[in-house]
Amino acid sequence: MQAHLLNALVNSSIDAIACGNSTGCITLFNPAAERLFGYSKKEALGQPFTLLVREQDRVAQRVLFKRFLRTGKSQSLGVHREAIAQHKNGRIFPVIMSLSVDKIEDEYLFTTIMHDITDRRNAEGKLRLYHNIVASTSDPMALLNREFVYQAVNPAFLKTVNKTVDEVEGSTPVQILGQETFEKTVRPHAERCLAGEVVDFKHWLTFPGADPKFMRIHYYPYHNSEGVIDGFVMNARDITEHHNAEESLSLKQAQLHTLLETSRQINHTLDQTSIRKTLVTAACKLLSCDSGAAGIVDGDCMLFHEYLNMSQWIPLDYRFTCGFGVPGHVLQTREPYLTNNAEHDPHVVPEIRQALDFHRLVDVPIIARSGEILGCFEIHDRSDGLPFTNTDVDLLQGLAASAAVALENTRLVEGQKYLIKTLQEKESQLRGLLESANDAILLVDLAQRQFVEVNGRACKLLGFSHQELLNSPIADILPSNNDLFAQFIDHVKASGANKTDQLSFTSREGDIIPTEVSASILQYEGKACMLAMVRDISERKTHERQLQQSLEGTIQAITLAIEARDPYTAGHERRVAELALAVGHELGMDQQQLHGIRFGALIHDIGKIQLPAEILSKPTRLTALEYGLIQGHAQVGYDILKDVVFPWPVADIARQHHERMDGSGYPQGLQNGEICMEARVVAVADVVEAMSSHRPYRPAMGIDKALGEIRRGRGRLFDSTVVDACLTLFAEQLFSFVQTDLSTA
Repeated sequence: MQAHLLNALVNSSIDAIACGNSTGCITLFNPAAERLFGYSKKEALGQPFTLLVREQDRVAQRVLFKRFLRTGKSQSLGVHREAIAQHKNGRIFPVIMSLSVDKIEDEYLFTTIMHDITDRRNAEGKLRLYHNIVASTSDPMALLNREFVYQAVNPAFLKTVNKTVDEVEGSTPVQILGQETFEKTVRPHAERCLAGEVVDFKHWLTFPGADPKFMRIHYYPYHNSEGVIDGFVMNARDITEHHNAEESLSLKQAQLHTLLETSRQINHTLDQTSIRKTLVTAACKLLSCDSGAAGIVDGDCMLFHEYLNMSQWIPLDYRFTCGFGVPGHVLQTREPYLTNNAEHDPHVVPEIRQALDFHRLVDVPIIARSGEILGCFEIHDRSDGLPFTNTDVDLLQGLAASAAVALENTRLVEGQKYLIKTLQEKESQLRGLLESANDAILLVDLAQRQFVEVNGRACKLLGFSHQELLNSPIADILPSNNDLFAQFIDHVKASGANKTDQLSFTSREGDIIPTEVSASILQYEGKACMLAMVRDISERKTHERQLQQSLEGTIQAITLAIEARDPYTAGHERRVAELALAVGHELGMDQQQLHGIRFGALIHDIGKIQLPAEILSKPTRLTALEYGLIQGHAQVGYDILKDVVFPWPVADIARQHHERMDGSGYPQGLQNGEICMEARVVAVADVVEAMSSHRPYRPAMGIDKALGEIRRGRGRLFDSTVVDACLTLFAEQLFSFVQTDLSTA
């Protein structure tokens, strides 16, 4: 009966039970052991007992077993110890085991009871992990019971309160934080938490030996194993830096709002007194002050007319000369001034300090964009008792910038009023001057394209009455000149600067009147207008035509004189001029350049006038000396023409027409951009004409060889664009050497 009961207990045990004999083999293996190790009873019985331990431990276990058989002693007997077991599938797992030995006659009976502690090990691991997390976090944490006694705290909590664990655990918040903090901060929130609520709040706390900290605190209900709230967990975080940053941002936003609002207010008025008062009020608000004043520069003095003290404006009359007192010092140095010790500051006037009763001040100059100092404003004593700083100076300088604009505006308006008055006084005088002017004066509305004002000379020039011209569209008054005049207006409007040009007007009677028009843009009665001064240049044009004819006659005479000295090259200059002019047209040169090319080409060889006729007409090869004389004609031509005033680079053409782009020409060896464009054109035309014409020492080579020569020298000897233009003329049969009228460029 007893054996049956024992067998039932073994089989029903939740712990694995295995027995073995002196041979080390398993003799008993209960169902719990089957479940734990994965072996059936049949598989286990008769197997070595070491089957149940980790494979790498089996040899050591056999050694210990043999030692026991030999000595009868073992440290494992009668104690609980942890070991590593091995499942049938090879999985190892921790167990706690107890070993007992009974000796029946000469046989040992070993009984081992084993319990899987894998779950306990995992729980212990998690517990260690949680402990490490709590211990390593920088946030203070504590567990308190319902009686507000600290049960456990982490290192961060101890560091924050500057206490040891023995001093904290078992104590209460009253002992750590003080009665007042406990009643105001801890108890109300803790009672809510003990009622089941998660509490989140922020508060300033002061700990021994440390500055006040702004903390974010969480209270979490703590439930015991039965689910009952047995206390609460406190978790706190120091957010002082974040809080201060938010406060600083809020302060800066408020300051910015004050700056913007002040700027709007002071720029909304043109009254200097209002500007000064608004400025001082805003400065006091920005720096938390109650008193201050603003001064205005008057000559070499800074004048103060009112003083703000506790929201009351007190009239006063202080005058600070340059260098006297703090305002005078600011006027002299044009720099802000700050002192937190006014009683002993050398720039502070003692009598004024005593009268106004201040101890600290900051004074900032008001400087216009032009650099002129317009005034200053001075603020006294912060209401919080803190000293002024350079940050305060920077803030007030932003305010000073707005004040400078406002004061400049008042001065501008005052100046405008004075100017308007002056203009009104002189308007009749100006009208008289306009009417007596020799030039026609036109004021044109750019948007409407109509005359808004004209003088008597304009009426006489165009043949219309003042009433007919006034407020009349240009297109109606000048139908034949409208397009040209409209283009001129567009150019003036686009450039925005003074523009002078020559235009021809057709009068009411149909007479064409050449004029020189000088125009600029201005504002007249709120409109963008063009003021045009129109001068009749009919007589000047007549004189210019006469001078042009005289110049052409002179050039023609010089050309004939050159040809007379070298009859074999007669017509060379004219033909070069023809080709050069055609190339210039092909290149798109303007009329001024074309005139210059034509006249320069006609006398480009004027320097040959100093050469003996025998050399010019010599039918054989020239000697080195003779060739040198020939080369000198370019410089001689320049020397002849350099002092003659031409509107074109005629002298440069004469000297540079034998220069080459690579510097291999003469007389100066110029390169690329050093050679004027007109000379580059004449150089190509000179070569083409010379090679295609007869000379005393050789027959004409023909136009093809001449064009081949400039093609080979393109870019190296001759300007590429000029060569291309010349080749195009001949390729497209746009030019041939024939007698033409050179009087028209």
